[in-house]
Amino acid sequence: MFTIKIGVIPAWNSVNSDFPNYYISARLLTEGADFKNVYDDDWFNAKIRENGIEQQGKFSPFPPATAFVMLPLTPFSPLTAKRIWTVVNIVLLGANVWLLQKITGWQLISSANFLLLSGIGLINNFRFGQLYLLLLFVILLSYRCVTLRRQTAAGGLLGLGAAVKYVPVVYLAGFAINRNWRTPFAGMLAIFGVTAIEIIVFGSDVYRYFFAEVLLPHLDGRLSSQDTYAIAFQSWNTFFRHVFVADVASNPAPLIDWAAGYRIGKLIVTAAVAGLTGFAMWRLHRTNHPSRLALDLAIIGIAAMLLLPATATYHFLLLAFPVALFLSHLRDESQFSARFLILGSYAAIGFVTLIPFTRWKYSGWEILLAFPRLWLMTVLFGAAIWTIRNDRRDES
Repeated sequence: MFTIKIGVIPAWNSVNSDFPNYYISARLLTEGADFKNVYDDDWFNAKIRENGIEQQGKFSPFPPATAFVMLPLTPFSPLTAKRIWTVVNIVLLGANVWLLQKITGWQLISSANFLLLSGIGLINNFRFGQLYLLLLFVILLSYRCVTLRRQTAAGGLLGLGAAVKYVPVVYLAGFAINRNWRTPFAGMLAIFGVTAIEIIVFGSDVYRYFFAEVLLPHLDGRLSSQDTYAIAFQSWNTFFRHVFVADVASNPAPLIDWAAGYRIGKLIVTAAVAGLTGFAMWRLHRTNHPSRLALDLAIIGIAAMLLLPATATYHFLLLAFPVALFLSHLRDESQFSARFLILGSYAAIGFVTLIPFTRWKYSGWEILLAFPRLWLMTVLFGAAIWTIRNDRRDES
């Protein structure tokens, strides 16, 4: 009921946040507009207003292929399109519950409750007309295809997902590490195919601009028209900027005024996460763990979420897949505490609200209090590594 009241009903009655960005980009495509200005925020805002939507928006940091997603909804008015997309999201929620049940062996009610633990992320996906229930569906369906020995279909799905949002790429890497070559090969073919279509439809100049001026800054946590110091991003990029990098307007008194510390801190954290992930995967393979593919994908997925350069609540819907794999494949009773910590961290990430944290004026060491979701993700990752390290399942 909470999700319906706070998420679904507002979604039904308003057009806000990112939905106009998806919808307007698709409208521009059907109208034959020149896409060379699509990453110009002022130009894109003008197009939003021309369609009767009174809010600021932008197409950045989306890949050009994002404009394809809402093409079926372009014949409808913005509000009608949003309502149709809300119904689609409801159907996708049900489909994701069913896929989780098939993948984990849980009861349907347990799968539903598990997804509901994504809390504010699920609510905001409905409210803002986001794509993350769709992306979660693609990821879950791809894994289900693998369990049914349809590796090529799985790779194609992940490749299509990665062409719009980047996270599925890490799962292609996980399949490659496990020498499941058909899946990553099909995934890369899908990515190259979509890229070719993007270049044909939008032109090579738009794609080059996206890669150089949108994608690379995005990977560094720099998004156009948004403050790189925004506490709401809850990422290592934002944390290290607050700690080390002075800015007259956003961060006049960093904890340690040492700009090089930003890059060094990011490098250390990235290396540590990559090293621990590699250790966990090595242990799974060394012991020939019967669930090593599932657990490889789980630890890679959690690591990727921990290292995202900028996050929002709805991104953490994607955490459902790796956490569900962990909880369903590591059932050793001796690991109950660690599994409970993983589930508790997942639920806390879903329901922690950042409103009080973004309004507070931090001084000195107080900045450590400003990143609760980042610390919860770190705890979840650490618990996952610890669980694998101490798993006592016999070799098979």
